[in-house]
Amino acid sequence: MTDGDKRELAALHWSRARETFYDACLVLEGGGSGRSVVNRAYYASLYAVSALLEVETLAARSHARAITLFDVAFVKTGRIEKQVSKSLHALFEKRLEDDYTQLGSVSKEEAADAIAMARIVLDAIHATLSGSVKDLPELGDGTAPAGGEFRGG
Repeated sequence: MTDGDKRELAALHWSRARETFYDACLVLEGGGSGRSVVNRAYYASLYAVSALLEVETLAARSHARAITLFDVAFVKTGRIEKQVSKSLHALFEKRLEDDYTQLGSVSKEEAADAIAMARIVLDAIHATLSGSVKDLPELGDGTAPAGGEFRGG
């Protein structure tokens, strides 16, 4: 795989991360399920991590492995701050809890916290990726652009 191919795949993962983050914001603003917000916030973060791993030619077949590779290649080396990893781990744990053990609902406050953690992750990854992937669009504020339609690219 060429460097250009890696950058193109990274850009596609980033686009998916942005779109999924936007979905999380829409669900929260629309009064949707807090559980869905947490899920979308976590997946937005995972897609962003996948973009970063793609540039480094690091492959993961599981969510846990992707997070471990992220920690080893970017956090432990000082390329990304530890707080970003803490946010990513918290989202991972919350998503697992919500999917497999929590029977009650997720509060609006918990959902908003998930979006805030995802923003920390995505902002840091964007800053790191933008050095490798040309014209990488920023995350934005989580609202639809003029015309009401999100354009993930």
